Amino acid sequence: MRIHFYEPAALPEIWRDFWKVRVLSRRPHRALTGGPAWFGMMAQIFGGCVLCAEDDAGRPRVLVPLVCSAPPRIGRWKIAQRGSWWNVGGGDLIAEDVSAEDLSEVWRTIFERNPACAGIRFETLTAGALSESVRRSVRMTPGLFWCPLYSGLPHYRLRFGSGGDQGGLWRSGRTLRKLRNRARALERATGAALHVLELTTCAEMVAHRQDWENLMARRWQTRRLGAAFHLEDVEPVAARGWLRSFLLMAGSRPVAGVVGYQGEGVYVYEEVGYDPELARYSPGTLLLFRLLDILSRRDPPQWLDFGEGAADYKAAWATEEDRVDGGLIVRFSFPFWFACRTARLASMATALARRLAGAALPRTVRQRGLTGADGEAQG
Repeated sequence: MRIHFYEPAALPEIWRDFWKVRVLSRRPHRALTGGPAWFGMMAQIFGGCVLCAEDDAGRPRVLVPLVCSAPPRIGRWKIAQRGSWWNVGGGDLIAEDVSAEDLSEVWRTIFERNPACAGIRFETLTAGALSESVRRSVRMTPGLFWCPLYSGLPHYRLRFGSGGDQGGLWRSGRTLRKLRNRARALERATGAALHVLELTTCAEMVAHRQDWENLMARRWQTRRLGAAFHLEDVEPVAARGWLRSFLLMAGSRPVAGVVGYQGEGVYVYEEVGYDPELARYSPGTLLLFRLLDILSRRDPPQWLDFGEGAADYKAAWATEEDRVDGGLIVRFSFPFWFACRTARLASMATALARRLAGAALPRTVRQRGLTGADGEAQG
């Protein structure tokens, strides 16, 4: 194979076409966040390059978009390792007939070209033959090892009907009545009518800065993982016209919010927060229901991408799902190999302990404890 590295802006058109075709044919719900335009934005912010491998006939076979990133986590454990890290977005940019030997050459070339590179984080590899081929190729590459992050993680999405389905009409009548009853109960509890604000610019987001900070600070990702929400992070997205966020308000009080992006026919349901004091009224679910109605009536996408991760609300509203794997390709050193294995075992033990603890509870209590009273993933 012939291997080339390109700056994102200098990527030849034949490779851009290969990229777009691969995403649209295999995972169209990732056409925005897995496409070249999104990668170009991320590379402009953090730095990055694109590896392209072609066969002897000049046909594109492998494309690896690399973005500089912080050291990864294994569960709640943060990896401490000297050297730089790369993040790969879009693990399906590999032709089906590429051999493990050819992939091994790709990984070897990346690490030889970047002596300071400690490792590469691979996300959203479609579980199955492709994922196994990547793992096998790493195992046969001297000086590298594969550290799994997750396996068979569900990726949920909702496909909007070509006839312009109204949001929520595919839900049962019982579900609709339940949501309306909860909305009325929430209005009684807050003493104010519910309404939704749609925010598509940085100025609109900044005008509600305090609302966003209050909602996002109480998310489980913030409390348990320290994944703080920074309003400044949405500025590059807004500058490209992709920002489409929503706040559910009870009068002037924010009760739930969704930071979302829309482009390439996809709405990305990215970050969610809600007021835990009102969790019994399911404000996040109420916002999702109204969001679907708005999306289906005004500038509808083809897909709503819930992203990776198991959650009852995703499974309940999604129309499709697949399974993805993720892992690290790491430059071998015994201390780091030992640290990765230890962190992996600790993460697995923590997950097992939580499952065992949840299994001892009644189902209704277990569901609220593991997924949150509002049906949002809590771990």
